Amino acid sequence: MKKYLMGLFALVALLPAACTNSREDNPGFSRESTAGTNGKPDGQALFVQNCAVCHQKERDAVGPALKGVLERWNGDRSRLYAFIRDNEAAIAQGDPRAVEVKNKWKGAMPAFPQLTDAQIEAIVNHVE
Repeated sequence: MKKYLMGLFALVALLPAACTNSREDNPGFSRESTAGTNGKPDGQALFVQNCAVCHQKERDAVGPALKGVLERWNGDRSRLYAFIRDNEAAIAQGDPRAVEVKNKWKGAMPAFPQLTDAQIEAIVNHVE
């Protein structure tokens, strides 16, 4: 039991480091690795590099399932994209959906200011 608890503690202690959004902390990140063959952003690669540590498409994990995310934001891409880039600012500004997500999930989602609209759109298209 003691080994189990120590392993669980180590996993929980490492989780914040796993949910990183910094390019410096993600040596696999490169513009080339997130561009598809058509030159457009690769939603699957972006999802894996930025979201998959905490999210899955169709079931809740550390964070909520992402399928249907745009619908849950009432189709408002600008609010959703602002939340992804800086969720703490969206919460502080009182965005009702941002506050709802924070209250339900309790954990802190990292900010992703480096993601462009096209990259976020590619991720949303991938999870839908």
